[in-house]
Amino acid sequence: MISGNAGGGFGTRTTAAFCRYLKKTDQSHGAVGAAQCWAARIFRILDGMTETRRRANAKQRVLEALVAYRVRTNVELLTVCFRYGSRIHELRREGHVIQTQALGGGLYEYRYLGQTTTPELPF
Repeated sequence: MISGNAGGGFGTRTTAAFCRYLKKTDQSHGAVGAAQCWAARIFRILDGMTETRRRANAKQRVLEALVAYRVRTNVELLTVCFRYGSRIHELRREGHVIQTQALGGGLYEYRYLGQTTTPELPF
């Protein structure tokens, strides 16, 4: 699998892997086909990295909103992140205690109670 280094750029291993991939696809698809395959693969890799980074940022924003105010409604959290429910689920799995209470009429209240020392097990 091709991946970037911790600094955000691509390392020498990645560059070597791209070169090997380009040589392999050049033989089977021709020069134009190889360039298209290579570009498509790069875009898939970058999209995956961007999606992971976006989710981490959204999770951090939801956590900051809950910590700052201790109590937030689902309407308020929608202004922070559209899929706030998924981010709250991830935070709970990391050990954050978030209490949910139905207020009626589709309105919910999320109360942040702190973080436990042992995160929830993945199974």
